[in-house]
Amino acid sequence: MEEKYVLIVDFGTSKVRVNLINTADGTFIDSCSREYQMLTTDEGLAEIDTEKIWNTLVECMEDVVKNIKNGSKVEAIGFSYFGDNLILMDKDYKPLSNCILCFDSRGKKEASEITEKITGERLIETIGSPYSYMSTGAKILWIKYHMPDMFEKAEYFFTIQQFINNKLGLEAVNDGTMASRKQMYDTENNCWFKELMDVIGITEESLGKVLPTNTVIGHLEKFGPVQLPNRTAVILGGHDCDMGIIGLGVGNEKEPVIADITGTYDHVAYLADGMVNMKKRNPKGRIESYCGPLADTSVCIGACTTSGALLEWFMKEINGDTGQEAYKAFWEKARFDGNGGVKVNPDFAGNEGSFSGLGLGIEKSDIFQGIIEALTLKMKEIIDDLISLKAGEVKKVRIGGGAANSSEWIQLRADITGLVFEKMKNIQVSALGAAVVAAYTVGIYETIDEAITHMVAVSEVFRPDMEIHRKYSRKYQCE
Repeated sequence: MEEKYVLIVDFGTSKVRVNLINTADGTFIDSCSREYQMLTTDEGLAEIDTEKIWNTLVECMEDVVKNIKNGSKVEAIGFSYFGDNLILMDKDYKPLSNCILCFDSRGKKEASEITEKITGERLIETIGSPYSYMSTGAKILWIKYHMPDMFEKAEYFFTIQQFINNKLGLEAVNDGTMASRKQMYDTENNCWFKELMDVIGITEESLGKVLPTNTVIGHLEKFGPVQLPNRTAVILGGHDCDMGIIGLGVGNEKEPVIADITGTYDHVAYLADGMVNMKKRNPKGRIESYCGPLADTSVCIGACTTSGALLEWFMKEINGDTGQEAYKAFWEKARFDGNGGVKVNPDFAGNEGSFSGLGLGIEKSDIFQGIIEALTLKMKEIIDDLISLKAGEVKKVRIGGGAANSSEWIQLRADITGLVFEKMKNIQVSALGAAVVAAYTVGIYETIDEAITHMVAVSEVFRPDMEIHRKYSRKYQCE
């Protein structure tokens, strides 16, 4: 098979990575990543400088493109984006704000106001999830009340997806996955939720069109200032979790496999056929549903919202050393046997996190163990909820993302859940999933399943220690 390449842009909340990927087998030929700083305050602000995102991306693209061999052809450019973000733009498409991140908590009061005006049940039924300060509408309403000049100047309320499309000179459209993450999208009727827009005081036009994830939105000879090797198709792309599901090779509702996409968040999900109404199927409210990355699918998903972020905070602020050797030392010292004494509420994103069971004999390794256990038990809760929703018996989970670098943590996940975990050959599953979508979209493969077969592979299998599983099960039931 002739080697055909795709360029994939993978946005995270701390960095952007550009990858050159061989579509024959999913091999990453070249990669470049650059970090950008998250701006935070005690008042709950969490943002990234909008222009910094673009400039950092251009630098990465330039570094990768200049290394592409003469004569090599890039078939497509695809994207994977972090979700639940907001950029206010003026009528000339200039940013008025930084990129406001999902865990920015300034909209707590406004979220409650929206829930009072539109019942929580009505919101879940329409947008597929409970309403919270993480929702884009709550952030817009906060800006309306506290930064009225900015709100009045705002003509558009973009995601990073729309911002990048506009920067490339293309129409600033959403795909279904990113539109859903604004939590203003009527997922069953595939349109913006007018009742909610009326409460906030915005229009459908300000949010943009919604197109399928695998839409070719244009062809480029230059990516911003960067000259491409050839005229290249641009694929709309989508939310990183949804791309990650595809990069894990997890199929539809009938397949007994769940996806675990780790990073700043720990997202656990599966693809369902059609649109799943969470009002009817998810009484506990921990699982959301929204438009999937493939035609006539939805994503059923739950998240531990501070998984990677909490661990990073501990290593930086408590330990004072974020190096891999320090991380490895904690794993070597900790004993994950179900007998740990430090208990952790991992909800640090909502400023509600806490520690208990501390004493003068407690060491940093005990706190580390408590954090890891709490995050893993939270993931088990989500898996349990997904299993109760999913048709068929679930016996295995496929994992990718940052936590998949730790064999110890994968094994602990298997032990605590009692399920088999499969580590992927390429753990950058969001970028790989975007590459699969791109390869399918431009016709390199006839079906998405064919693309997955060639590009996605499992490298290692972790089976649960059932004795440890029973110990954690007893602990889990008591908490």
